[in-house]
Amino acid sequence: MSRLLRTDQQTKQSKLFVLAANTRPTRQGVKYIASDDVAVSPADPTLYASVQPHPDESVTLHSVAPLEYDENADVVVAPTLKEVIGKYPNQSLWDHLDLGDDGGNWILDAIRMGTLVGVHDGSYKDKLCARTCSAG
Repeated sequence: MSRLLRTDQQTKQSKLFVLAANTRPTRQGVKYIASDDVAVSPADPTLYASVQPHPDESVTLHSVAPLEYDENADVVVAPTLKEVIGKYPNQSLWDHLDLGDDGGNWILDAIRMGTLVGVHDGSYKDKLCARTCSAG
């Protein structure tokens, strides 16, 4: 991916980021720098991108995900969290899943705001720390 285009959904302002010179992928991602090219117009998006912004106006690309389109509409159709989970094996894990009154939208909101905290009991990591997990 040679460029990223960030579009503010409220102001509709776009900013172009281009692959930084002499950069290579690392565990932290790939670095893109802000471009002064203001003649860019937003194209139809092809992927969602997750980036880490930096104070020097650069971003590091963390990951990308495909957009899902409804062929009969011009809007992006995103599956619900329950629909995504339903595609994986071992469905008994989710028998008592309660995503709250909004169907788990609070999780998406927390991801967007960078405030989601994941916690687990380490049940299957008895070799890591037997005294603090339920497997020990």
